[in-house]
Formats: sequence, structure tokens, C-alpha cells
Amino acid sequence: MKMSQPQGQTKVFDRAVSLMDNIMFSKEAIGVNELARLCNFNVTTAYRVLQILCDKGWIYKNHENRYLVGYKLSNISIKRNFYKALSEVAHYTMKRISKQAFQAVNLVIRENEKCYILHQTRTERIVDYVPPVGTSIPIYASACGKVLLANTPNIVRDLIIDSLEMIPLTSNTLVDRDDLLKELNACRENGFALDRHESQQGGFCIAVPIVSNTQEVIAAISFSGIIGNVPQEEIDRYCEILKKASKEISENLFRLENEV
Repeated sequence: MKMSQPQGQTKVFDRAVSLMDNIMFSKEAIGVNELARLCNFNVTTAYRVLQILCDKGWIYKNHENRYLVGYKLSNISIKRNFYKALSEVAHYTMKRISKQAFQAVNLVIRENEKCYILHQTRTERIVDYVPPVGTSIPIYASACGKVLLANTPNIVRDLIIDSLEMIPLTSNTLVDRDDLLKELNACRENGFALDRHESQQGGFCIAVPIVSNTQEVIAAISFSGIIGNVPQEEIDRYCEILKKASKEISENLFRLENEV
């Protein structure tokens, strides 16, 4: 009896590794029947193990009930499919709130000490002040960057800060480590971050985190390129819109994993 539990755990682990190997090396999303055939075990077993992997964030089930690698895999080339799914799901929410607030919306991810605009919806203004998709934004001076840094484990956060050359981009840029840490602590406590003319002269942004089904921060979403000073009641309104949008994106992204 004492040996049965470890043997059972080993078998589940072996099956999980076999499934993940086939998902990782597939050139496109793959279904449970094909995975069961490739791994040489029955569909019910494959589905059960796949659900565990989905719940833990290692793989992701798309709208066609096919599987991709999930957000926990660290190599960006492997993450590409998950980020594509995130962009597709987020797009419709972002488009709606852009129209609602008449502001550009950025979806931003972190790779080590770099932050990148993954997806974007813009207004119909002839001129705006929003950098294009793919742009690297300063992690210490942007609203999305601060959201992502604030929600990084403390030891990784400190390593990132130690690696940064915090160059003043404007007269408002935080370049002192203690000031930045104070800002990050407030961001984590309040659930949002501001860029008050810190990354661009005259520019204002507000960002909130997007969390996974295991409450890990996987991205940030922001209203970006706002010009001038923003009154507190307007900040509160933007923050409420973004937090609702973040919740909607997370629910839409992960709800399929819990469907039978």
C-alpha cells in the first residue's frame, strides 16, 4: 500500500510530460484525441491529465477545445501561441473600452527586465502619442511596466531593479530606488499604477494587471497616451473601466479550461 501512491504519482507525471512534449512540438493547436493517440493512452486519461495541466497554467485550451502551451513556459518562442490567444481574446474588450473612454489601450507583457506592447487598440484621432505594437517601454517609468514589476516575486523584482540604468526620461521620472520601491508597493496594494509624465513629457497613463486563473499576473492593460493632467475623478473612472476589462479578459481566456 505504501508504494501505490508514489507509483501512481510517477505515472501521472510521465503522462503529463508526454502530453506536454507533444503539445510543445506540435506546429499548431492539437486536440485530445490526437494527443491520446500520440501518447498511446486512452482519451479519458488524456483529458483528465490535460485538465490538471490547464488548471496549473502549463497548457491552454482554445475556443476549438484544442491545446497550446500555457503562460508558465518561460521561452518566448514557446509562449508565442499563448500570447496570440491572449491578444485575440483581449482585442474585443480593448476595442470596446477604447471607444467607451476615447483613449488608446495597450496590452503589455514582460520578458525579464523588458516590457513590450503585445496588442493595441487606438482611437480615431488623427494624431496620438502612443508608440506602436512591439515597442519596448521602460519598466521603471511606464504604468504597465510598474504594474508588471510590482507583481513580480520580490527577489526577481530586486534583481531587475539592480540591473536597470534608471535614466531620467523627463523631469518626473523616478530614478531613486527607494522612491521606485515605494511606488511599486502602492501599486501592489491599490491594484493599479500611474505614469504621471514619467516616460514622456506631458503624457499620462494608467494600468492594471491581468491575472491568470491561478492569480498570477500575466500581462498589464492600460489607457495610454493621455495628454496633460488628469483629475482624480477621471483617474477613478479609468481605473474602474480597466479593472472590469481585466477581469473580463481573464475570464474569457481561462473559462474554456473549466468546460467539460
